[in-house]
Amino acid sequence: PLLILFLVIALQALFSPAALAASPLDVVITEIAWAGHSGYTSDEWIELYNPTDSAIDLTGWALYEGGGATLIINLSGTIPSKGYFLIERGDDDTVSDIPGDVVGTFGGSGLSNTAENIVLKDNLGNTIDQVDCSGGWFAGSASPNYYTMERKDPCTAGSVSTNWASNDGVTRNGLDAGNNPINGTPRAQNSCFDSSCPGDDSTPPVVTSTDPDSGASGILTTADIIITFNEPMDQGSTVAFSIAPDPGSHVFSWNAGDTELTVMLNDFTADTLYTVTISTSARDVNGNPLDGDGDGNPGPDYIFTFRTADVVPPDAINDLVASDGPGAKQVTLEWTAVGDDGGVGTAESYIVKYSTADITDDTAFNNAITYTQTWTPQAAGNNESYLLTMPEAGTLYYFSIKAVDDSSNVSAFGNVDSATSGDSSTSVSPNIRAAAQGRVTYTFTYNVISPKFDGDDSFRLIVPAAWGGVSAGNVAMTLDGSSYTGFSVSGKEITASNITANSSIVVILGPINVQNTAQSNVEFEMFTNINGSGFAKVDGSPAITVAEPAVINVDPATDPNHAPGTTDIVTVEILDSGSNLLYGARIDLLITKNPGGDAALNTNTVYTDISGSATFQFKLSSSPGENEVMITCNSLVIYYVDTAFAGNYISQNYPNPFNLNRNRVTKFNVNLETAQSVLLNVYNVNGELVKTLYEGVLEQGLHEISWDGTNDHNKQLDAGVYFVFFKYGNNTKKFKMTIVK
Repeated sequence: PLLILFLVIALQALFSPAALAASPLDVVITEIAWAGHSGYTSDEWIELYNPTDSAIDLTGWALYEGGGATLIINLSGTIPSKGYFLIERGDDDTVSDIPGDVVGTFGGSGLSNTAENIVLKDNLGNTIDQVDCSGGWFAGSASPNYYTMERKDPCTAGSVSTNWASNDGVTRNGLDAGNNPINGTPRAQNSCFDSSCPGDDSTPPVVTSTDPDSGASGILTTADIIITFNEPMDQGSTVAFSIAPDPGSHVFSWNAGDTELTVMLNDFTADTLYTVTISTSARDVNGNPLDGDGDGNPGPDYIFTFRTADVVPPDAINDLVASDGPGAKQVTLEWTAVGDDGGVGTAESYIVKYSTADITDDTAFNNAITYTQTWTPQAAGNNESYLLTMPEAGTLYYFSIKAVDDSSNVSAFGNVDSATSGDSSTSVSPNIRAAAQGRVTYTFTYNVISPKFDGDDSFRLIVPAAWGGVSAGNVAMTLDGSSYTGFSVSGKEITASNITANSSIVVILGPINVQNTAQSNVEFEMFTNINGSGFAKVDGSPAITVAEPAVINVDPATDPNHAPGTTDIVTVEILDSGSNLLYGARIDLLITKNPGGDAALNTNTVYTDISGSATFQFKLSSSPGENEVMITCNSLVIYYVDTAFAGNYISQNYPNPFNLNRNRVTKFNVNLETAQSVLLNVYNVNGELVKTLYEGVLEQGLHEISWDGTNDHNKQLDAGVYFVFFKYGNNTKKFKMTIVK
């Protein structure tokens, strides 16, 4: 057995390779946190870096202070090629988010905050690196920032003071025991890294392209994100990716060269702005952090944005209304604004189509002519109104409009409406015939189309000589809707000089007496003086037809047979020979029969209004008998008669038939010679009592009883025939009435 053991030991010695001595600077001290961290000053750490192309076993290696006199800590483990080795004092929370390669007590009571001479020796006791700061630390700081001391060039001696710098406070990595960022770069490239070692890469990577491009819009909601770098990246760089808002479920994949990162996510939300950030945690395979702005230095983060497609079109425009005129070649369009997304928001633009043929569907819409405009849509729900100038005057055009949103989504085909383009730049209202020898008030409008009145232009309206007098008292003028008093009147000429008007000039004339004779197209001449070129007559100056009154209609048309003292309201219509109502007809009134001498009119002269009618009040005499008014219009004469009843009497209700939908009440007039007990009942055709209108004593004289058509339960009666029974004293009177709806 002893012989066998001897042979085994001998063979092991024969075939075990001898330990090879490491060369100086094969492993270097690259970073020293000699002051610890804020609030954790004993949390010191030292980092080693391997600039060679091979991993190195550090078993048996050690760090010393005092130039090699005092052991700081023994090492074990392997440092990878181009990799880092983190040595933490005390516990592994010194750098809380990065595991230490060696954790333990630092001999010699830790690192001094003033000076140290640190030596790295291999397992054979050879000095591999030395940082002689016995005269004071080359870089780094204590309170308040606790910057680490970082080596610039791993291939330059560690005791060269200019080879060191403090962390820049921007390029950082790792957290302290309180989860606060460390002003240092444990297990990452130093902020001042500038290697002269053969094969070392100190150039930070950059993003060369993204898909979607930054600022792109209309991106599909199912799209992936692709980020391309200029060199191979550490695949752990996916931690540097973030997106807001985050659709969730990030799935990362790299191409074969580790230069292109594809990120698959849940579907995006439509019409949403997304912001993608690639932070400086993204590093190339040599640990260089991302250069986000392309200036050749690490940082800042690379950020790009894109907007997903808006897939919701505006609502269809279904309430388009087209109106004729008002000016030459003009048409007015009105509709309710729709939104960007359906009925919400604000659309981007409108597509306005017109045609002389009906626009029946999308095909006809596309084939119709596009009306060129630059209108800015209002927010959904607001009223849109625009005045269009069409190619031809007096032409029937069909119109339809579609809305477009900012993603070029177009609304569905909506409604179609038509209008006739104006064939005159002037107009007059009301559009009704005037009665010869009458009196009217007319509004004359000149719609400014082109050219505009720009301050040195004038306008004139000339009234026909056969009409009544014109004075400032019966003229009013507006320019673009604002009152203007600077006009002058000379004879029958109304002139506004040196005015500004962009849309309309309006003259309200009246009351003015109408000429005495009938005439078609009596012209009120309009003139303009543009830029001092002299007054020129406006084509299509407005005209009015003057007609002779031919018919008088009176309502009530028959004797209403009211009680004495009743006030009648009488309506009179004046028509020409073609049964057209006449505006401004003069009606003279004269009482010709007056039983008691106290009948009265509220006026002796009235004029028909724009509806062609006029009203007057006629109070009957207090004595019974026939009351009469002579109604005269020019050469026409008609008589209105109301015979006031005598004695105890009840009149037929008025109106009769009683229309419940048109008349609020119907009225009964009761006249009593003496005070008496009165009963007034209404019965249906079945003889059933439906309403007691009055029961009690009425004094001597005339009384008016009103009825709203309801029964004794305050419910409206059905249409039909009803009977009224009037009992006074020992006498009874019965008559029939009708209710309609």
